[in-house]
Amino acid sequence: MLSQRFDIANAAPNKADGDAQPPLGYRLSTTTRMTVDVYNFNATPQTVELTGRAFGGWTVRPTRAWDRITVPPKGRTSVEFAVVAGKGVRRGVDYPLVFEATIPAPDGDRSVSPSVSRIQRRSRRRGTPIPLAPSVDRLTSADGTTVDGPDVRVEARITEALSGVDAERVGVEVDGRRAPCHYDPATGRLTATLRLQPGRHEIWVRAYNRAHAPAQASATVTVSA
Repeated sequence: MLSQRFDIANAAPNKADGDAQPPLGYRLSTTTRMTVDVYNFNATPQTVELTGRAFGGWTVRPTRAWDRITVPPKGRTSVEFAVVAGKGVRRGVDYPLVFEATIPAPDGDRSVSPSVSRIQRRSRRRGTPIPLAPSVDRLTSADGTTVDGPDVRVEARITEALSGVDAERVGVEVDGRRAPCHYDPATGRLTATLRLQPGRHEIWVRAYNRAHAPAQASATVTVSA
């Protein structure tokens, strides 16, 4: 398990009391040191590869060089990072900060659940928020429409300007079941051809960005007999 840890001075005002107003990101200086705690709940040591990612002009790097981290049984290893705000970072605006880890194994690396937080360049004023999740729009067939079957064409546009859309986590579901689809990262266009029986069907388009934020859109259509 991964857990991000900042100094209490970096917390949003009143966040500890639950009374803070958005944006809730940690308030950081131009360069801020923070820690990622890597926990091992197993009875044997675990070796992990840990990486950090920041977006929108932020960068994150370890404060000392290392390749892999070994975490003792039922223990914790802490790794220090420096988070740096570039010139393009807007003050008072939340950005995502992501840490990911994998456990190397002979039969293939295993992923650890990521740790995601919000950070912002310290400011006395709130900035204009930026979208932190993908946009899913222009979904067709439209909600509530009746369409001819059995082949039903579905299209949508999925975009994300900050971290980018994770193309491997874009999907279409029909009545709770995944359906084949194609997503073009260059255009943001998603297409799918569904073979549906007459009657009502619920169609969902789901997507994640590279900072692990989800988005979705849905439509209920009726296929004519």
